Amino acid sequence: MKYKVSNASQSGEFIFSKTGNYRLFLTEGEHTIKPQIELSNYYSITPDTLNVKFPGISDSIAADFCFKPIGVKPDAKIIIIPKDPLRPGFPIEFSLVYSNVGNAMLNGDILFEYDEKLIKFIKASTPQICNLRIHYCGIFQIYHHLNLGLFL
Repeated sequence: MKYKVSNASQSGEFIFSKTGNYRLFLTEGEHTIKPQIELSNYYSITPDTLNVKFPGISDSIAADFCFKPIGVKPDAKIIIIPKDPLRPGFPIEFSLVYSNVGNAMLNGDILFEYDEKLIKFIKASTPQICNLRIHYCGIFQIYHHLNLGLFL
C-alpha cells in the first residue's frame, strides 16, 4: 500500500510492507499522511487523511486506515513483458504478470492470444508457488487461476 506524506515544504511517497509494519522518520512540524489507491472508486478509506505533529507528546504514533469495499468489483490487471529485446528470428521469453486490482477474489481464465504467423509458441512454465494452470490451444493459451487474492 502506497501513502503520500506531505508538510508545508515537501512531500514524498512510501510503501508499507504487506504485514503493515513500517517506520517512517519525519522532521519536526505538521505532516499529512494520505493513502494512495490506483482505483479509488473501489474502496472508501477512513480516515481519508491522518494529520500528525512532531515533536508531540511521544515520539511515535499508532494509527490505522480502514479500507471498505464499495460494492463488488472483480478486476484483473495483466501485463506481458519481454525478458530481452525483441529480435526477429530469435527466441524470446515473456513474463505474464497478473494481479487482482479489484475488491473481490477472482477465479477464472486469462486468454493469451497471438498471431502464429509472427510468433511460434515453444513452451510455458509457472513457478511452483503459483496457483496457475496452463493449457496450450493452438493460437492461444489459457491460463487458469484460482483464488487470486486482493491487493491489500
